Amino acid sequence: MKNKIFFSLAVFLLAFFIAGAAKGAGNLQGWLWGGGTEIDGSSPYDGKHTNLGWISMNSSNCDTDGNGLSDVEDGEDGCPTVGTAMADYGVTIPAGDGDVNGYAWSENVGWIAFSNEDSYLNGCPIGECKAYREGDYIKGWARIVSIADALKNGNSGDWKGWIKMSGTNYGVSVDNDGTLCKNGDSKTDAGGRCFAWSDELGWIDFSRASIGKTLKVCGGSCGSGDDPYNTTNIISIPEGATKNLVACYNTSGGCNNELGDVTSLSSWDKVVGFDNKFNLGYNPSSLKEELKALSVDSNTTGQFKVTHLGQEVTVGVEVTDIIPITCDCKGCNDENKCVLKSFSGADCPCSNSCDDDNSCAPNSPNWREVAP
Repeated sequence: MKNKIFFSLAVFLLAFFIAGAAKGAGNLQGWLWGGGTEIDGSSPYDGKHTNLGWISMNSSNCDTDGNGLSDVEDGEDGCPTVGTAMADYGVTIPAGDGDVNGYAWSENVGWIAFSNEDSYLNGCPIGECKAYREGDYIKGWARIVSIADALKNGNSGDWKGWIKMSGTNYGVSVDNDGTLCKNGDSKTDAGGRCFAWSDELGWIDFSRASIGKTLKVCGGSCGSGDDPYNTTNIISIPEGATKNLVACYNTSGGCNNELGDVTSLSSWDKVVGFDNKFNLGYNPSSLKEELKALSVDSNTTGQFKVTHLGQEVTVGVEVTDIIPITCDCKGCNDENKCVLKSFSGADCPCSNSCDDDNSCAPNSPNWREVAP
């Protein structure tokens, strides 16, 4: 009975996929494999599977240029025919502890929800009803949306559609380089695989997926905690000032991961604007790229780009007027009184001329220094 329902789902799922709403791009790349022939004795497959098949974790697996159409070769596993309209979807695993978000797509059962934004994970069998990262492990639940919908309509054949992300002696882990199935982890099998479990569809292998690395430009360090610079979050820098920048290539979407400083390996080039009014100079002493704003005009704008391993980031720059330096210091006025003086300009010429006790030499024509 269950097998009949399972295979009948696939009849209408492709149309649902094409017409479905966008599910949001994520940072997880690659595929999961659900069921299939046992590879070797180290696999946890125990025969309790019904060939769930390929599960795509990101629409970029089939839509490589992001134009909303499948562009892989006809007949490739898991992807629709070339030219087929596709939804934008993906799953995001956070860089640290936090919730997993988004949807994956199965050619046989449709959408798989990893977050509870649409209430598909309500009423899970036990624990927190969501998928989440805790340390190096992915815990909680995902769920097959088509089965959850069928259950609401009383037409699921008693299937529930739950996928458990971790349990005794199994689970999905994350390594420092973004690969899933952490090397040397006790829950990763001898073949380098790690698995989630469905009571109805069996083991789901996560070893073919990984957290994709992205290029970004950060100020100072890859772990500065600031937002990356781009054409929206531009650099605003006073005329004549300098700012140290780094190129970062890691699994984080922001500047919150110290790993992956590729400043010395990336290409830095001007794009538009500035002419000779600003300069990108490599600073070998700190292995940082130093942006030097040399504009003689105020409110000058332009862009530069950073390229690494086929990824490109364009950054906007605005050169502003010199910000005056203001400083206060004590000095003697014409009446030999110690007063506070303020200076403002490109330099600060202050030098204290009052005595330590804030007094000045008396201003008297009869005063003269006497030898001790």
